[in-house]
Amino acid sequence: MKKKIYVFLVNVVFLIIIILGIEFFLYKSNPESENLPFLFLASSLNHPAMSEDYKVLKNNGYYEKGNSQEEFLFRKPVGLEYKKPPIIIFGGSYAWGARLYEDQTFHYKLSELMQRPVYNRAISGWGVQHMLYQLERDDFYEDVPKPEYVIYLYISNHISRMHKYNFIYKYSRKYSYNYLKYNLIADKLIEEKKPQHIPYLRIYEQFILRYFAKINENNSKKSFDIFEKHLLACKEQMDKHWGENNVKFILLYYDSQDCFNDFPSILNEENIKKLSNDGITVIKTSDLTDIALDENYWLDDRDPHPHEKAWELITPLFVEYLNNNKQ
Repeated sequence: MKKKIYVFLVNVVFLIIIILGIEFFLYKSNPESENLPFLFLASSLNHPAMSEDYKVLKNNGYYEKGNSQEEFLFRKPVGLEYKKPPIIIFGGSYAWGARLYEDQTFHYKLSELMQRPVYNRAISGWGVQHMLYQLERDDFYEDVPKPEYVIYLYISNHISRMHKYNFIYKYSRKYSYNYLKYNLIADKLIEEKKPQHIPYLRIYEQFILRYFAKINENNSKKSFDIFEKHLLACKEQMDKHWGENNVKFILLYYDSQDCFNDFPSILNEENIKKLSNDGITVIKTSDLTDIALDENYWLDDRDPHPHEKAWELITPLFVEYLNNNKQ
């Protein structure tokens, strides 16, 4: 019996060595993995690069009511009749306005109250890395004029989306364009390219990479450092294209206790102060109102995305804050 167990364990170890050997060979033979350390790049994950999906989104155009794929399209700019500097919104499904008609969304109500054009460049499932991706593309500046405000609508689930392995495991089967990942290598954000496919994807993804992901996710300081690095890279692009500190950069934190609130401690008082010193203003919805954004402000009891009543509450208070804190 002991001999059988011994033989089994030897075979398992031998199999793992073979798998890692194949992985290393694929990693080394992939020119797009240059400068990325082995096992930090999931070269076995077969998901499209963001650049291809961005092209698809741009080619498909804008959201139209009644379109079953509406969440995979950009929203049309609103308030173009107003002759004031515009506002640009980035983020995920909260910013995009999941399951909401145009006049029920945050961006529409914001445009009406501030009487400004608003460009909503959010897409469901995206996060800060996709904001950075757009700001790094020259064609983005051909589509969107210089704004007065850039607003990133943040939920703490966006931190999970920066941690590649767990993020892909949870989301990529539904949203193929979620793959985009910037790794922090030698204090520099490096964009990962399209990885390769090998047949043991499921085993590799569910066990080996998820273990490494958990180590990263449990480190709150590391999570904030990477998040801050993304935001600073976004600000650097804004300063480059629109002039240094010429655009007000606001992080609006939709602060609720729903199932998307994975990292509630990331934006603590110390980290908010750090972002303020970086030139990024953090506004929490809990600072605007003491009304809890609980299930009374959800789309339904299973979907905690905000409905119109939530934006009717938050948007005027947000606008009032901006008006009272003009510099």
